[in-house]
Amino acid sequence: MNALVKLIGWDFKLLLKYNIVTIAIVIALLYILLLRSLPFPNLDYLSILLVISDPAMFGVLFIGVLVLYEKDNNTLNALIVTPLKPSHYLLSKAISLTIVAVPIALAIGLFGHGVDIGYFPFLVSVTLSSFIFVFLGFVVVSRSKSFNQFVIKFAIFTIPVSLPFLDLFDLIHSDLFYLIPLQATVLLLKQSFNYNVESWKYIYAISYLLAWTYFSYYIAIRAYNLNLINGR
Repeated sequence: MNALVKLIGWDFKLLLKYNIVTIAIVIALLYILLLRSLPFPNLDYLSILLVISDPAMFGVLFIGVLVLYEKDNNTLNALIVTPLKPSHYLLSKAISLTIVAVPIALAIGLFGHGVDIGYFPFLVSVTLSSFIFVFLGFVVVSRSKSFNQFVIKFAIFTIPVSLPFLDLFDLIHSDLFYLIPLQATVLLLKQSFNYNVESWKYIYAISYLLAWTYFSYYIAIRAYNLNLINGR
């Protein structure tokens, strides 16, 4: 546990050193200004889109920045030869990024919808989604040799993952979207914004995000062992 706490502290130092926290706050402020400036009476769906983009950005993009920094500075090689557990390394990244992402997402939600939100489904959706995006982002960056290569893979990864937004904005409806974890995130956020989400969808959303959190953690552990330890 002490090793995990120290790693979380180290990751926070990196987040501050590279102004990742500052960038995230600035982006959140821009989102809030956008929401406050639009004349439409109901901005819930746009708020859901912006709330989801927060843990997605933190989870995928910033995990890439952290890992590539550690690769470039040989910090990762030094960590690998220590008795560091892969689980501690990955959990440290997930926890530190999620601690930053959750309050920022909450601020966006409060300004976009109001204070009468369901905090339980909101926090569950953002927290679990952040963990999923961190672990999947790690899988992507573990196979990337440069930031440009990572950005290309990140863009390819984003397209299929974002398909549930088509359902959110009533553009395309498909049961296949329920295979994508982002659909579960959208449903929980709609529930938190006081939309009537059917009970089975609510149960599906929480269960599916929990399952994807475990699955993404599992493949991230495999990526750590295959691409970092064996591939270094």
